Amino acid sequence: SYHLSTYESAEIGSTVGRIKANDGDEGENAEMKYKIVDGDGKDYLDIITDEITQEGVIVVKKKMDYESKRVYTVKVEVTNTHQDPNFADLGPFLDTAIVKVTAKDVDEPPVFSRPQYVFEVNEDTPKGIAIGTISAWDPDATHYPI
Repeated sequence: SYHLSTYESAEIGSTVGRIKANDGDEGENAEMKYKIVDGDGKDYLDIITDEITQEGVIVVKKKMDYESKRVYTVKVEVTNTHQDPNFADLGPFLDTAIVKVTAKDVDEPPVFSRPQYVFEVNEDTPKGIAIGTISAWDPDATHYPI
């Protein structure tokens, strides 16, 4: 298994980390392809194969949110891209690993509870009288005062 981490503010497409399968073959028989096959993080993470290093590169697919979920787990499968049919009865030629990605907290600005507020006020309303209330909240886990 692998344990990686990234900030919840990581941009879509940014690299979280790399994983590497070992293959004793050489040349095209050592070429591999990685893919995510399961896990609660499969909507948030993706994997691409670095064809030069034969590593799996974990990337952000969808923004993560530390406050709603702190650890995203995926099951990664690696297979040979060129499989010799003469050895098919010896297969399957694949392996799996679990990758856990921890989202790290980032201080986020306060958020208004509604996108717009409208108040009607009589023109003769005395100065200093409250005409309405607006509210905002802190989306961070620590809920700093605003």
